[in-house]
Amino acid sequence: MDIPVVTPFLSESESKGQLIFDGTKIEVPFNVINFEDEERGYSFANRKECYAERTDQSGRGINAIVLHWDVCESSESCFQSLCSRQFSTHLMIDTDGQVYQPLDIKYKSFHARNFNSRSISIQIANPVDVSRANSKIERNIITSRQPGTNERFEHLDFTFEQKARVIEVVETLCELFKRIPRRLPPLGDDGLISNALIPDFTGVCAHYNCSNTLGPGDSLWPVLQASFGNRPPYAR
Repeated sequence: MDIPVVTPFLSESESKGQLIFDGTKIEVPFNVINFEDEERGYSFANRKECYAERTDQSGRGINAIVLHWDVCESSESCFQSLCSRQFSTHLMIDTDGQVYQPLDIKYKSFHARNFNSRSISIQIANPVDVSRANSKIERNIITSRQPGTNERFEHLDFTFEQKARVIEVVETLCELFKRIPRRLPPLGDDGLISNALIPDFTGVCAHYNCSNTLGPGDSLWPVLQASFGNRPPYAR
């Protein structure tokens, strides 16, 4: 099976983890606990109702990353919630920035309607509701725009560790899967990243660009705009 060409931008000393595509382990610059780790990991392998084969199994049809907030307090509870709803995800980012891979990226995750066949799903742990704040986890309370009305609503932000990890994960995926451009949704009339539906979008988008939902708010865009505005970290 043809797998995406991977540019070896990491030295052996820099490698900290591995992502799995079609059984092939690819070195990445952040720690990953994957579905092969029976003690610490999570796996959709025995939950066939939660995922399917991609139309293009080579990986060359992957041209988008969809960011979600999971409305859960941890990646563990996110996994359980997805299983109960017959959904899935390729990656989860916990409150401390730990990355989990519960599904081989070669498979189609059920997470974002018409984007499923051509996207990689990332669920980021965040209970969202300010009443569910955990005093042991440092989060700010911020506001974001509600898709459709642009009315402001208050919610819990992502942790610093999560935002830093999102940059690492997204930049790495854009390098590994060459047809995912380092592109964000366009700016709206208010000068902010669009929260409208963009059915044919390629690049890095939010769940609300795929369907009528709130997640994942507005606070990830500034850090991604800053990262994408710079030279890629893997460029020679």
